[in-house]
Amino acid sequence: MKTLYLLRHAHTLHAAPPGLSDHERMLSPRGLVEARKIGMFMLEHGMNPDFVLTSSAVRTIQTAQMILDTLFHETDCTVTNRSERGLYQASAREILNEIQKTDDNIDCLMLVGHNPSVSELAEALDKTGNSLQFENFAPGTLAVFKAKYRNWKDFSPDSASVEMFFAP
Repeated sequence: MKTLYLLRHAHTLHAAPPGLSDHERMLSPRGLVEARKIGMFMLEHGMNPDFVLTSSAVRTIQTAQMILDTLFHETDCTVTNRSERGLYQASAREILNEIQKTDDNIDCLMLVGHNPSVSELAEALDKTGNSLQFENFAPGTLAVFKAKYRNWKDFSPDSASVEMFFAP
C-alpha cells in the first residue's frame, strides 16, 4: 500500500521582502505555528513519511522542515528530502507525474506544494465525490491518500482514496 501526504505550504508573508522574488517568500509567524500544528497532527496519527518532495520555494521547504522537526525531534530517523524547481509552478498533472516517479521502496510520500495545483490534484484523487472539501485548500491543509498498489507508477485518480483531511 502507498500513502501520499499531500500538503499545501503554510501561510506566508503577503509579499517577498524587498529584493527577493516570490520564490523566496517565507512563512509568516502564523505559518510557522501552522506547520508545527501539522507536524503534531501527523505525530498524533502515526504519520511518518519515508520521503519528502517539495517545490524549491522557500515556503515549501520551511513547511516541510518544521513538520519533520516536529515528527522526528526525539529520534535519529532520517527522511530523505528532495526539492524540485519544476514543482514551483507545476500543474496537477505534472505533480502526479513526479509522484509516479517515486522509488517503489518508499511507502509513505509527503509532497509539499502550491495552489492551485495541490487542490486540483486533491480533487482529482478524491473518489468520494466530495470535492467541496478541496475547493478551498487553504495554506497548511493536509490530505492523506492511500492506494492499494505496490508501485507508485500506478498511483492515480483511479487507484487512490482519501483517508483523512486536516486544516490547522
